[in-house]
Amino acid sequence: MIDRLRSEGYRVTPQRQEILRCFKARGKHYSAEEVHRKVRRRFPNVSLDTVYRNLNTLKELGILEVLNFDDGKVRYELARESAHHHHLICLKCGESQELDFCPLKFIDSALIRERNFRVERHSFEIYGYCSSCAGAAGNRRPGG
Repeated sequence: MIDRLRSEGYRVTPQRQEILRCFKARGKHYSAEEVHRKVRRRFPNVSLDTVYRNLNTLKELGILEVLNFDDGKVRYELARESAHHHHLICLKCGESQELDFCPLKFIDSALIRERNFRVERHSFEIYGYCSSCAGAAGNRRPGG
């Protein structure tokens, strides 16, 4: 990631390195505000605007991807070199887990061909309760 920034002519500032450090662990999804809180631990004077600008730069360079979990917050994660992926999203705590397969593979391709539809992109997220929150959610059941 650092080499990519340098090759594109960007300075590798300590604040930019700290932002990248937030995403070191694969599968982590953070909002700009969450990244800001983490970076401020080490750099108390960094502004939220600076974090937003850097996240946008990292997105434009293909280092980060943007996620929308339909909760009004944009989240960021490290871009994958392999195929896209999907998520299980907890409605209570907001944690997400990545699915390591694409559900589109299970949709009958003949169904898509019959409708003369060419898929360009898709998204698929499953909303529910993680194991930690399932009991606190009152053991809700679909349709119940």
